[in-house]
Amino acid sequence: MCEYTRNYYVYSNCTDPAMHFTRTSTEGNAKKKCAKAPHERFIVVSGSQSPPFRKEGAGDVEA
Repeated sequence: MCEYTRNYYVYSNCTDPAMHFTRTSTEGNAKKKCAKAPHERFIVVSGSQSPPFRKEGAGDVEA
């Protein structure tokens, strides 16, 4: 079983964790990862998000 993950830390009041996160980290051994790694893991932290943070490039529309 692959245990190589990218952790996304999100606030408990966030309704779209893929768009808003406070930070990221990686966990596990990159030398022993599977072909689909890193796997995503969302970790909920207490608190609220203010001001809003958008992941770079999220929601951008080309003209």
